Amino acid sequence: MTPTICVLLCTYNGEKYLRRQLDSLLAQKEVNVSVLVHDDGSTDSTPDIIKEYGMPVMGGEHLGPAHGFFYLLENAPSADYYAFCDQDDIWDDDKLISAVRMSQAFLSDKSSSFPVLCCSSTRLVAEDETFISDHIVNKDRTPASRLFYASISGNTMVMNAAMRDICLMHIPERMIMHDSWIVKLAVASGAGFIIDEKPHIS
Repeated sequence: MTPTICVLLCTYNGEKYLRRQLDSLLAQKEVNVSVLVHDDGSTDSTPDIIKEYGMPVMGGEHLGPAHGFFYLLENAPSADYYAFCDQDDIWDDDKLISAVRMSQAFLSDKSSSFPVLCCSSTRLVAEDETFISDHIVNKDRTPASRLFYASISGNTMVMNAAMRDICLMHIPERMIMHDSWIVKLAVASGAGFIIDEKPHIS
């Protein structure tokens, strides 16, 4: 069965890059993708662009990225997996299926209700998409060290429904960023924590 993935996108005055990102979301292969957007009060054409693509836009009030992403996670429809998305990224067409396959391999001898968080490295590019460098995540860092040094980009995160349930058990009023908080939750809860050293986003 084709896995379902709800992509959670926070936007704010992103008209310059947004269409390229939305096109890359719709080009994902071997998965069924739905996109849920929270706009943080954009004053440019960002909401109009999203509507052009037929994607639901929630909010409009200023929440900031951390709480904006948790707002989306709370209000997202049921899916097999959930992925965070930044408005100025470009995803490789295997970005989501790669995370799904690694998660499924990890869960092969476990219950499907076991929480899993999959993250990857990133590829840094210039405005014209010219390659600059790769940022490779260290997959050998100890779980304890990740509690204090969470160098994981939220836009690479793909979690299963069980991990989403853990994230929604308690949403703190104050957090530095959603991604560092979720890394801590994954480590503290004993969730499957998967690092893909290969970049799948620019």
